[in-house]
Amino acid sequence: MNAMIDTHIHLDSKDFHNDLEQVITESQNAHVSHFLIPGASLETLQKAIDIAANYPKIFLAAGIHPYHTDEMILRIKVQNLSYLLSLFTHTNEKDKGVSLECFVDSLLESWAQWIELMDSHAIIWQQDCLRQFERMFKLESCKAVGECGLDFFRLNVNDLSLEQIALEVLLQFLCFCKQITFALQNNLPLILHVRDSKQHFAASLCTLKILQFYKDKAKSLYGTQLRGVFHCYNAHDSLLTMSEYFYYGIGGIITFKNAKEIAEILPSIPLERILLETDAPYLAPTPHRGKRNESKFLPLIVDKISEILAIPANEIQALTTNNAKKLFALQ
Repeated sequence: MNAMIDTHIHLDSKDFHNDLEQVITESQNAHVSHFLIPGASLETLQKAIDIAANYPKIFLAAGIHPYHTDEMILRIKVQNLSYLLSLFTHTNEKDKGVSLECFVDSLLESWAQWIELMDSHAIIWQQDCLRQFERMFKLESCKAVGECGLDFFRLNVNDLSLEQIALEVLLQFLCFCKQITFALQNNLPLILHVRDSKQHFAASLCTLKILQFYKDKAKSLYGTQLRGVFHCYNAHDSLLTMSEYFYYGIGGIITFKNAKEIAEILPSIPLERILLETDAPYLAPTPHRGKRNESKFLPLIVDKISEILAIPANEIQALTTNNAKKLFALQ
């Protein structure tokens, strides 16, 4: 059996506090050689740093999850906030169920002004947060920026006003773009979190447009190439257009009976762009669904990928390990 790499496991979660060493040992016994802890919040990042310092094959990413934008942005100046919100609320003010696509389209139509505002004094960033990131990116154990991105799953347009929806979308956009800049400045890959709502694919489509924008400017502005992984790839086919630059994380969802979309699109992902992940302690694969997930369950994910692609499991292990080492510069 070849070694495997878990490219997304929250070992800094409180779910692992009581038996962390046992979890790591059992996973290593299951031939998991490396672990990457994604950043989600400053509150847990220090724990990730401490874990990585004690285990030579555990690494981390530094970033802010889209649910924690308040950790990065202190406030937006009132006059500028009014201007930014006006880009959205003119779309359909009378309809409280207005779709996020309308907001996204309005934002992208005024992209130049939006980027200018983000880089000006209109956005008051949490300076302590930015300083901590600067320190973390210099750590040898820090291999990526993220997880960051857009998550519109919890935006219930029936419960929120247009202004509340617009503000939440803006905050996620701002933090996402800031972290893309971090990645380019530090020549690090991105770990992307992209989650759509049940009604539409606005998060995926908007993420694609943002990445295309930065991809075109990365070389000239930063001398680096935009790259990374779509964590827990959501099977939206439009994101495959970025396969020259991005990898696709496949986890326990691939084993679920109702996960037809990811099973159907898996053969369309280039083999050299597939990564293994667990997202533990979440999304345990069948037959452990509903229980705490761990890296030791990676072989179940490999077996399902092997079944769908008709490629021997040991080959899946070898190619995904090589992919992870290449993206995250692992030894």
